[in-house]
Amino acid sequence: LYKRFVVGNEKGTEGRLDKNAAALWMARDYPVGVGLNQFSLLATSPYKYAQAYERDMPDGMNYRAPVHNIYLLVAAETGWWSVPFFLLILVVPMRWALHESRRSPDSNTRAFTGGAMAMMLAVTVHGMLEYQLRVANIWFVYFAVVGALAAAKYHNDVEAAAPAATAAVTAPPTGAEVPAAARAWS
Repeated sequence: LYKRFVVGNEKGTEGRLDKNAAALWMARDYPVGVGLNQFSLLATSPYKYAQAYERDMPDGMNYRAPVHNIYLLVAAETGWWSVPFFLLILVVPMRWALHESRRSPDSNTRAFTGGAMAMMLAVTVHGMLEYQLRVANIWFVYFAVVGALAAAKYHNDVEAAAPAATAAVTAPPTGAEVPAAARAWS
């Protein structure tokens, strides 16, 4: 770990920069993208994007790995037009979480939504350095959290919309409020 984070891995960093350059080159050449899962193929010889790998790569370096920036990967494989839609998938739930963490009267809901927002922000920022959002397991967890967040939002909406209705539902009915047909069965 010391070598990885303190001393650094110069060749690995150079390799990432080269892949970034190849992704930008592809996105510029193909405005609608090169196709899903095609970056790794086109970034190697005999294709012209392999020229972006000018430096000698260290032994064991995975030439077939995609660019380590999910946003550049989305731009290269599906085109620049898809990047805003991809960002919406990430930003809209974060906005929900921020809104719900501020308005919820329940401390547990505030804690959950604050934690959900922190997780989604970390995934979004980490996407600039890695392609983890290409892995299905990350999406499963991400959308499970988004689903729980949507449930918290729905709960807060129901609570905020009908405090009087909630009180009326929980209050025991008096004889005058119970219809005659219902009194007959009791």
